[in-house]
This record gives sequence, C-alpha cells and structure tokens, in this order.
Amino acid sequence: MIRNWTAHLFVLTVVFALAGCGKDPEVAKREYMKSGQQYVAAGKYKEAVIEFRNAVQQDPRYGEARFALAGALLKTSDVQGAYREFIRAADLLPSDIEAQLWAGEMNLVAGRFEDARSSADKALNLNAKNVRAQLIKANALAGLKQFDAAVQEAQDAVSLDPSDMHTFKNLAMIQYAKGDRDAAEKSFRQIVESEPKSMEARVALANFYWSAGKRDVAESSLKEALTIEPNSTEANRALAALYQASGRIADAEAPLKLVVGQAKDADSMIALADYYRTLRRDADAVAQLEKAAADPRAFGAATVRKATILYAQGKKSEAYAAVDAVLKQDETETAALVAKSQFLAQDGKLDDGLALAKKAASTNPGSASAHFAVGRINEAKSGAPEAIAAYNEVLKINPGATEAQLGLARVYLASARYADALHVTQQLVSSQRENQQALLLHARALIAQRELPAAEAPLRDVLKLNPQSADAHAELGMLYGLRSDAAKSRAEYERALALDPGNLDAVGGIAVLDVAQRNPASARARLQAALAKNPDSTKLLLVAARVYMLVNDPAETERVLRHTLEVDPSTLGAYAMLGQLYASQKRTDQAIKEFDQLLVRNPRSVGAHTMIGMLLGLQNKREDAKKHYEQAIAIDERAAVASNNLAWLYLEDGGNLDLALQLAQSAENSLPDSPEVGDTLGWVYFKKGLTDQAVKTLKESVSRQPDRADFNYHLGLALAKNGDVRSARQTLEKALRLDPKSNEAQQARTVLTQLPAGL
Repeated sequence: MIRNWTAHLFVLTVVFALAGCGKDPEVAKREYMKSGQQYVAAGKYKEAVIEFRNAVQQDPRYGEARFALAGALLKTSDVQGAYREFIRAADLLPSDIEAQLWAGEMNLVAGRFEDARSSADKALNLNAKNVRAQLIKANALAGLKQFDAAVQEAQDAVSLDPSDMHTFKNLAMIQYAKGDRDAAEKSFRQIVESEPKSMEARVALANFYWSAGKRDVAESSLKEALTIEPNSTEANRALAALYQASGRIADAEAPLKLVVGQAKDADSMIALADYYRTLRRDADAVAQLEKAAADPRAFGAATVRKATILYAQGKKSEAYAAVDAVLKQDETETAALVAKSQFLAQDGKLDDGLALAKKAASTNPGSASAHFAVGRINEAKSGAPEAIAAYNEVLKINPGATEAQLGLARVYLASARYADALHVTQQLVSSQRENQQALLLHARALIAQRELPAAEAPLRDVLKLNPQSADAHAELGMLYGLRSDAAKSRAEYERALALDPGNLDAVGGIAVLDVAQRNPASARARLQAALAKNPDSTKLLLVAARVYMLVNDPAETERVLRHTLEVDPSTLGAYAMLGQLYASQKRTDQAIKEFDQLLVRNPRSVGAHTMIGMLLGLQNKREDAKKHYEQAIAIDERAAVASNNLAWLYLEDGGNLDLALQLAQSAENSLPDSPEVGDTLGWVYFKKGLTDQAVKTLKESVSRQPDRADFNYHLGLALAKNGDVRSARQTLEKALRLDPKSNEAQQARTVLTQLPAGL
C-alpha cells in the first residue's frame, strides 16, 4: 500500500548555512532542500520540483533530495519522473527503509517485478518484520507468476499483523490472481467476519465480487456497507461507479451528490460535474465546476473542464478566456495547454495548436494526454513520423491507451504501413471485440494486405453491433469491388450513402463503379456534389482526379490535382498524376509558365517550386530543376518530394553523394513508406558502397512495388555487389521481363553476363 511520502520528508535533518555562503555547493543544496520543503508544505508541488532539482544539481548524490523530488513529481502526476527518482534515491540511500519501500512499490507499478522483489528484500534486511515490505514481495512474486510463493509471503504478512485488514485484502487478491477464486472469496469473507462492523471490509468484498463479474452481489455488499456508515464517501463512490458501469446512469446521481455533501471537496464536485457531462446536463456540470474552482488547488482542473464545455457549446471566446485564466496563473499547466491546443486545432490553427501541445509534452513528459494531443494534431497535419512517435510515447506511459492505439493504426494505414497497422489492430480486436473503430481499422488493414476473405468477418461484427454503420457498409463495398462483384459492391455503397450521404469512401467507390459501367455523368455529379461540401479532402480529390482522367477530361483532372497540391504539397500521388498528364499532352512549357505565375502570387509555394522542378526535369533542364528543388527545401526543409528528386539528380549527375544521402534521408523521414523515396535512398547507399544498407532498403521498395523494373534493377545490382549471385540473377532477370526496353535493360544484361555461372 502507498504511504504518505511527506511523512518521510519532514523527518530529515537540515543544516542551514550562514548568510554569505550561498556559493558553497553544500550550503546551496541544503537551502534548495529547505525551500522545496516549504513549497511542499504550501501545496505548491511544481515549485518544489524546481527547488529539489536545484539541490540535486548541486550534488547528484544527494539521496534525500532525490527522494523528495520523487515525491513532488508524483504530486504533479509525472509518474515516470517520480519512478526514476525513487529508484535513484534507493540506490543512494541503501540504509533508508522508506526509500527501498518506495522503490519497490514504484517497480510494482512499472511491472518490473524482479526489481520490486529485490527492493523488498533490501527492506526486509533492514527490518524483517516490515509488513509493507512483505506485501511488496508478495505482489512481486505474483507478478512473476510464482503464485505459491506469493501466497506464502502474503500469509506471512497477515501473521505479522493480523489486525491490518489490508494484509488480508492483499492475500485475497493474490489468491484471485492465482485463479483460486474460492480461496480469495474465503479470505474476503474472513475480513468481514472478523470485522462485522467494518464498512471498509464490505467495500473490499464488494470490489472482489465486482471484479469477478458478480455485480448483483457486489451491489448488495455495498448497500450493507452503507447500513453501517450511510454517509461513507468510499462506499457511495463505489456504488455510483457500479451503477455507471452497469448502465444505470440515473441511479448514480444520488450517491454522487451525497459524497459532495459529505466531503465538500473539489474532487467530489468535479466527479459530479463529469457525471452531469455524460448526461449532457451542461448547466449542472458548470455549476459544480464553478464551486470546485473556488478551491485554489482545483482551480486549474475545474476551469479547464468548464472551458471544454463552453467550447462544445460554441462559446469559443469564453472557452479561450477560461483556459487563458489558468495559464495566466501557471503557463505550464498541462491540462490547460492541452485543452487550448485542441481548441486551436479544431479552429484550423494546427501549427499554433501543435506548438502548445509540444510545450505541454516538454514541460510534463509523463503526461499521456499531452503526447496524445501532439499525436492527434500531427495526424491532422499528415505528419506521420511525428504522429507515430507521439502515439508511441503515450503507449510507453499507458500501454492500454486505446485511443493512442487507434491513432497509431490510422497513421500506419495512411502511410501504407499495412503490416504495422495489422499488428496494432489485431491486438486491439483480440482484447476489445466490441470496439467498432478497432474492428473497422482491422478490416481496412486486412483489405490493404489483400487478405479479402479474412476482412469480411470484422465488418460483419461491426454491423452486428451497429447495423447503421455507414463506414462498415462502405468498406464492404470496397471489399466486393476488389472481388470483382460489382452488384454487391454498389449495393453496399448505396447502403452507406443512405445512412450517411457524406461518406467519402462510398462517394468515391460508387463513382469509380459508375465509370467502369460507362456512366461517367453519374460519376461526375456525385464527385462534384461531394467536393462542394469537402473541397479540401485530399482523399476525395485524388479519387476525383483518377475518375476525370479515366473519362478523358484533362482540364478537370489538372484543376483537381493542382488544388490537391495547394492543400497538401506532400501528396506524392498528385505530383505523379500531374506529371503524367503534362507529359502526355506535351505542354510542359505552358505548365511551367502557369506555375511561375503561381509563384508570383505566392513565392513561398513549395508545391509550385517542386512541380516546376519536375517539369524542367522532363525537359532535361537539370540545373534549372535543381534550383527550384533547392528553393522548395529552403522554404520548408521537410519538403520531401523536392528532397527526393534533388537527391536523385545528384546521383545521376555525379554530384555530392554525402549531400544526396542527407536529402534522401530527409525525404525518407517525411515519407517513410514511399517506395520511390526508399529506392532513392537505397541507390544512394549503393553508390556510397554501403551495400548491406542498400540491399535492405531496396528490398523494402521492391516489396511495396514488386512490378517496378527500375526498382528490381537497382536491387539486382546491390545483391550482385553484396555477393548474393543467385538472388542478383533472379532479380535482374525479373527486371528485364518487366521492361526489356528500359534505360537500365542493357546494363542489366551486361551485369548478368558478368555474374559467375552455375550459382
């Protein structure tokens, strides 16, 4: 069980220095320590963290300061930081039993059970009869699946202090974890029988029954607890939670209101406000939050919640004013920074929102909500690598964070990292069979991997849970389309549109079907109506461009593609389609002039510079093309398409290979799943003689686009140089079969004749 860390903190002996000795590190560290203790006493934990850190900077081996810092970090919800400092403090204070106990408990929370057992053993060496140490060891053994030994340790703890109900509870929970429910129930009942007038004992028994799925018996036990102490905040909170978990939302109000009446604390008021929020009783929620905000310690949490309600009501100026009031008091308040970042993002100010989210994550690296906000905004900005990194940070802090897992799956799918998406969604659906978003994403990953038979089952599961799911019907439409069943595909798309006329997947899918079935007028009408409502959807714009290209409407194709690049200059598919269009029309000069005019209006257009560079490349004006790519990169150093193309020009022209590598790596960071970018990077590695890296990178590009002759040619050369003659021959022969007339074909034939025979 967790003890109050301040009890340890205030028994430390502090030696104060005389005035004028502030430069002495020994004196300074103790002054910082004293200041930190004073902030703790005043409940100002963030300020205390700063002072304790200053003390540690003066003396990194000051164990007492590290212990105090750990406690203050825990109060600011920086669990990771607290964990690190408790472990360091225990190492520096081997004879301090409290430090060892805290290290053990934090290791338990972190799932480091072997380390927790070690800490418990150190504490037991200091005091063999310490019940807390015995319980840590018991729980560590249970975590290591050594249940018999864990039960024995827990029983020893009971024998050391048979009057402590917590030791019985711990024994019962270990028995439950072992799978011995009968023994666990017997232990919990033993607590009740030994203390028949104990409200806490009956609450513990109720929690056991609840965890065992026996909600009716749990409710009865809680009501028995309330006959003993009708005004118990613990029992009433538990009963309210049980009602909410059971779907009896209305029944939860009475116990929650009673808790507020008894406790009269801000936490209870905030809990009641959250309850009212679920019922959309915003006025009641705001009333509770305003009462809670009167407590200075709860001002931030209550005001941020109120701001969220105001923003949802459309009262944006009031919402911003509320979070700004919190940030005026503390500019690093995590909840306020996260809330404001979300408001800004929803208002289309993604860069401003991202800056605040990053500030929250940097000032409070242990905050899952801050990293999640960074992930969501980067996802909206199509910043896949940054979004993936942020979502993974969330999962380091909270491995079970469902929303972060869903975000990770979405980004993997959008980045064509289908195997990674499949891995994440498989884990989600195995533990959450009724999570509709997880099931949909799992189906999309399976479809992307062309595992079509397996993809139908999760979609059917969604429709069992929610027959009105337009997304599930749209995915089924795509699935049947890939199976070449046009009738079923159209039927599913039509169902999706009947449920949600704005479903973009269904709009795009049915438009493609219309074209295939020689009804281009219908396809046009659908797309034009959809684009009128969603003019900046790159997904819809690319579908529209493909359809217009299929129906031989180059003017509309060009217009849509150019708008796509205005919306998102990193849309690689739009560049490829536009270049293909201009090449087929032999009008590169006119296209360059038009993009030049665009630069007159917007000199910092990355898309325009990149497109001009590509068009000049088609005309073999390589030096001029390089200049435009360089300008695009000067405007935005993450201009991935420009970086990739410029790297390729350096490769072909015998330029600076180190600079080419830097450019290709920059492109790969922004577009990690682009086979074209991977091919460029792999070819740079080859040219620099880094054949192992070249083979690995080029293999990934070929796996993504196995029918590209140039990709196979590059890989074949890398394999040959790496000594893998058999694979090199097979790959080069494949390149020749794919395109026997390509620029690389003759070179491939030459290399094949030079390979050793018989291998």
